[in-house]
Amino acid sequence: MIDVDFYKPIIKFLALYLGSNTEILLCDTEQILYVENPFNNSHKAGMPLGDMEESFIERRIYEEIDYTINYRSLTFNHEKLRSATLFIKNKNNKLDGMITINTKVSDLLQVRGIIDRLINGDQPINPTHSSKDAKPQQYYEIHSFSVIEVINSVIDESVTYYGVPPQRLTADEKLDIVRKLDDRGIFLVKGSIAEVAKKLSCSEATVYRYLQQINP
Repeated sequence: MIDVDFYKPIIKFLALYLGSNTEILLCDTEQILYVENPFNNSHKAGMPLGDMEESFIERRIYEEIDYTINYRSLTFNHEKLRSATLFIKNKNNKLDGMITINTKVSDLLQVRGIIDRLINGDQPINPTHSSKDAKPQQYYEIHSFSVIEVINSVIDESVTYYGVPPQRLTADEKLDIVRKLDDRGIFLVKGSIAEVAKKLSCSEATVYRYLQQINP
């Protein structure tokens, strides 16, 4: 059972330090118990767990790791978040609850886009065409592909490069694949971690660990 009064000062402190763009939720295994800086009306005491917290419980991720950090998630309005969850476990390693921290990164992504354009320019390098025929950003990734297609494409390309099937890839090779998928925003999509774990013949907890290494 979670002692809400024990965790309240910690959560208040973190909320003040991290600012209004960060919400912090204290949950047990069924509902939200306490929240600071809620992003929407559904994030308040007594409301059900979010999809991500429910998926952690269903997949029993907490049995293999004590926390997961820097995973990607979305708000109700589809704003991008950088998130972390601490699993509160009892002495028998059973899950009592979680503390989840969600930080909005949409503004930071816009800044990164501006910096990318300043570094790379809007016009592609294409000496065979005049500048008036060039289409801005024509080499940027096409997002019309489904998530499964992108996952398959990246893994197939890597398998061909390394010359071994997914189940024989080394940990460093799998980490490289996860990094490529993360760069394409795959892990913003619900269910993507389970799909990648299946394709790489590893556990979902392993994929979470790779993401923690990529985003320390």
